[in-house]
Amino acid sequence: KNLISIIIPVYRGNPVYFNKTIESCLNQTYDYVEVIIIDNGCNDALQDTLSELNTKENVTVVKNSKSGVCSGRNLGVKTAKGDYIMFLDADDWIESNACEILLNHAVEAEADCVICNYSRDYSDHSEKMLQCIRAGRII
Repeated sequence: KNLISIIIPVYRGNPVYFNKTIESCLNQTYDYVEVIIIDNGCNDALQDTLSELNTKENVTVVKNSKSGVCSGRNLGVKTAKGDYIMFLDADDWIESNACEILLNHAVEAEADCVICNYSRDYSDHSEKMLQCIRAGRII
């Protein structure tokens, strides 16, 4: 089975959104998922949550000594054990079957990269961005 590593850099995250992000990662229909949270200087409101998450078998919390989302993502890649890597921000969430669908597309197309739909949610409406799933090889 292919392992999917989901990398989430967090800096001063909103606990409500962050909890929704983590819940969406941990409740995937695909079972072989590891979640790597990069602590880029989380606020106190998230420290208890990070400590609790770090006790879960498929979650790793890594303290980043450098600052910035890019260094956090790079540290996440170095930490990842997965065959595939997914990046999320601390206020993103994914559908429960996202990993399964994306992996199936990647395997079927023998793809190095898969890009999928996403929505931007606002208080009064949502906007769907991209209207397809694309899979391809990196040359």
